[in-house]
Amino acid sequence: MAMEAEIIPITEEKIPLLDDSESSVKLSKNDLQKKKSGKKLANPRGPTNFFVALMRWVWKEIPTNLRAGITVSLVNVPLSISLSIAGGGSPVPGVVTAFWAGLAAAFVGGSEFNIVGPTGALSGLLAATTATYGVSILPFLAINAGLMSFIVWLFNLVDYILFIPSSVIHGFTIGVGFIIAFNQMDSAFGLTFQHEEKELYLKVWESCLHFGETNWAVLVLFVLQTAALFFLGKKWPKFPWAILITILGIVLSVLCVHNILPFKLVTLLDKYGELRLDIFEFPAGNKDAFSWPILSASISVTFIAILETLISAKIADDMTKTNHNRQREVLSMFVSNVVAGICGGIPATAALARTSLNIQTGATSRISAIIGCLSMLLLSFVFLPFFKYLPMTTIAALLVVVAIKMINVQTMVHLYHHDRSGLFILILSAAVCFFIDTVAGLVVGGLLSLLLSTKEMAVGHAEVEIHREGDLLGQVDIEALSKIELASPIGPSAIQNELEGDIEDSSMTHGHKFLPIVKRSSSFMIAPKPGDEDQQPEQQANVMVYRILGPLTYVSAPNHVLRVKKLVEKAQNVECVIILLRSLSHIDLDGVDALKEMIEVFENSKIKVYCAGLVSKEVVHALQNHDFYNDLKVNGRIHATAADVLSHLFPKEQSPEAKMRYE
Repeated sequence: MAMEAEIIPITEEKIPLLDDSESSVKLSKNDLQKKKSGKKLANPRGPTNFFVALMRWVWKEIPTNLRAGITVSLVNVPLSISLSIAGGGSPVPGVVTAFWAGLAAAFVGGSEFNIVGPTGALSGLLAATTATYGVSILPFLAINAGLMSFIVWLFNLVDYILFIPSSVIHGFTIGVGFIIAFNQMDSAFGLTFQHEEKELYLKVWESCLHFGETNWAVLVLFVLQTAALFFLGKKWPKFPWAILITILGIVLSVLCVHNILPFKLVTLLDKYGELRLDIFEFPAGNKDAFSWPILSASISVTFIAILETLISAKIADDMTKTNHNRQREVLSMFVSNVVAGICGGIPATAALARTSLNIQTGATSRISAIIGCLSMLLLSFVFLPFFKYLPMTTIAALLVVVAIKMINVQTMVHLYHHDRSGLFILILSAAVCFFIDTVAGLVVGGLLSLLLSTKEMAVGHAEVEIHREGDLLGQVDIEALSKIELASPIGPSAIQNELEGDIEDSSMTHGHKFLPIVKRSSSFMIAPKPGDEDQQPEQQANVMVYRILGPLTYVSAPNHVLRVKKLVEKAQNVECVIILLRSLSHIDLDGVDALKEMIEVFENSKIKVYCAGLVSKEVVHALQNHDFYNDLKVNGRIHATAADVLSHLFPKEQSPEAKMRYE
């Protein structure tokens, strides 16, 4: 109950759950008399008082959450049936999953508002697995995913799952959306031929070749239902249009069965036979349940389930200004999937659309999810026999609308304007998901994102500033410096210089005589030193500050060393350099070696090296056992700040600009 107390405003009835003091408990008349007489009262946190407080809170929350719970249940029944079919299963396991997984997550989960059940995000992966191993594998996928979620919870591995960038997640979601939508082509067009191909894109091509067999009445019904669901859902999102369209589809189907309408609709009865709800059906044994392909698929299901659940919880937080418990959400995936699998269900995760509907219709706590599960169970027991008349074209309409909502156009537009590489990764991930495999889409997108991130980290971000006796002159243009080639004493540039008689001034290599400056300080206006009147400002600098930004690792180390060599080559009059480590977030052994080499490059050019800003304990620990660091420390070349070094070198009042940058 601690989670409820964190999210829901505390009332007098909830205080006993949070406070051990007697004053926080609303005392009965009998307890007041005992208190006045000096008799010892019962423990306010005892089982009885806790149960009373719990029941009082539940009783108060039921009226507030009743509408939300019933509304979600009305949407949950047809969607659970449809999404179970989309995942390659039969209709009933979808209802079983929505009840058991939803109920378990409502009790255990770290979000007050998440609705857990079958979802579109998992359907593509489930459909691919059932196509190879059959429908009986679905409960074992759920159990395996639950057990793996427990491992993630136990070892707190959720951070590693969240490393996947949003572009890959959106690409995966769009790919799954296309899989769901194109899997409905036969039902939407009323096609009844048997497919010879197994790959989805080849099945789509087969369906296109059979467009001449289209049942136009079915197609018109599909278009009308899809349009109604989409546009009415946008106009009045709080109304459960899914159940209304479902009822309409069942009515039309019954009319067709009694020959009142002059066309035929394929129904769940035609495809799956009679629907019988067994709320608990232990799965039959399957020899492939713990084979490597199924375990591999289970890892993917676990990853997607946890990711979707956390995304849904975050969206719920944004809508309600609350905070979810991430670890408890992961734990809820363990409990809900294991329970659903044992009861004959399929893998489950939080459903974004149903969670949003739950909040929009007035949910204030997890009681709405509990009401929704119980209400859905009642509806299923009473009305499931009628659902056998649900037309497949209506299911297709429901799933196509789900698929459309999975395609986030705004995200793609945003990426187009701000991150073209992210948009490319999104499109590539979606394409791989659709044409090859959903897991492959995640892997390819994730690896490509990792490579691009590694390339960015390999730049070795830094800031380089030049000073003259403590006065800031300007900042070196790092990008321009990176384009300058390092002069080679035996390379073609040296031979060319010798032929042209320019060997005396190797700093003229490729036309760059001085350091490229991107940002000049107003201090350039200061009077030059006697004898330096003809010098450029860059030539006046005698102090350089090299600020390392971010990590210094095997990825970025080579570029830092190369940059330092170029700086030494172009900095003509620099006498000392301050290596500023305040922004150094992490350093590995290669980074330590690189730092040592950078110091050696400076010192070999008669440039004295100082280090400042060693605030990270991790960095200090990595450096303290190395001789070059200890030599700097013994010689007094390690200071707290760069301003301290400048004051040490030039005992005068530092400029406000320098103080602001280096204190």
